[in-house]
Amino acid sequence: MLWLCSRVGQRLPKYFDRVAEKSRAPKALTRVGCKAQFRIWYDADAGEGGKYVVTHFIADHNHELAEQHCVMYLRSHRSLNSADKAQAMAMRNVGMKTSQIMDYMVNQFGSYENVGFIRTDLHNHIQVERRAEVEDGDAQGALVYLCAKLDVDARFFYNHFRTTIFACVLLANETIETYTWVFETFMVAMGNKAPASVLTDGDKAMRD
Repeated sequence: MLWLCSRVGQRLPKYFDRVAEKSRAPKALTRVGCKAQFRIWYDADAGEGGKYVVTHFIADHNHELAEQHCVMYLRSHRSLNSADKAQAMAMRNVGMKTSQIMDYMVNQFGSYENVGFIRTDLHNHIQVERRAEVEDGDAQGALVYLCAKLDVDARFFYNHFRTTIFACVLLANETIETYTWVFETFMVAMGNKAPASVLTDGDKAMRD
């Protein structure tokens, strides 16, 4: 088994090349080539029950260690145990938002340092659970319905796992009037059935 410092290695050159392409400042360097490590292996022949033997140990770090109040942000020190997960999902199921759940747990444990995870960890766990619920619930129900349709109509086809394009348009400009025409024309083509959601690049004219 091998334990390495979280700041081992170097950031890949391709990420440095992308800095000029982005409008926001790059993230602080977290990989500084630290060599600190701890390696052990299990010697099954070393007496009754065997024993663990340290084969390699480098204690020196080439960077300042995290201060005590920052330890909670290290990935190696963050995790949700089974009790945390159960409590979070119970509160989520009664309509509490992720931020409210996090605030409640901070108050419950007394401080952020005592919680053992950060808001992002909680958000990620809830999203994973919600996706699993959809896969096991609504999505599965839809598949059963489609299978039933296929049983009564051999020409029926579904779930080809391909993006389907219903319409496309080339725009001479990006004004409110042009976008209005696009959406109205699309509605006519779709029999006045409006889309359930619209994903945009945030263009102001399109939002208006």
